[in-house]
Amino acid sequence: MEGSGSNKRQVESPRGGDCNARRQNVTMGLEALECSVCSEPLKPPIYQCSLGHFLCLSCCSENQDKKCHLCSVETSFERCFGMKHVVKSVMVGCSNAKYGCAEQVRYYQKEEHEKACPNAPCFCPDSGCGFAVSTMALLGHLTAQHRCPISTFLAQTAR
Repeated sequence: MEGSGSNKRQVESPRGGDCNARRQNVTMGLEALECSVCSEPLKPPIYQCSLGHFLCLSCCSENQDKKCHLCSVETSFERCFGMKHVVKSVMVGCSNAKYGCAEQVRYYQKEEHEKACPNAPCFCPDSGCGFAVSTMALLGHLTAQHRCPISTFLAQTAR
């Protein structure tokens, strides 16, 4: 950028061009990623008081007296871009992995993903059975264990 008159910094790509080279699995208490008021997972935008206590957008918007609920300091809540980068980088596996889901989602998107996950378990409709498995495996279970022809099962679910 010599001679261009620009004050912008040049950013080099990570060594070897591998963005995952700087990834490492860690263990942490997930409560550190939760809003300190409502305990919901923090998701951008994230706010903090002048002493660094984190709040979600909803709780920050509801705070009328502009005092931190933890330290009682009168404050103006500011965006916390550092924590935004942290929560956006925390990836977790779907709880339905044992049923075939291989998705890795951001921590704060896990609940939303699991509500719509196509690999969520299906439970055997036979009372007292309690068998839970993926949809395709449930069809096999019904025909093998309960001798229920697929056509009968499909007719019942169409109602």
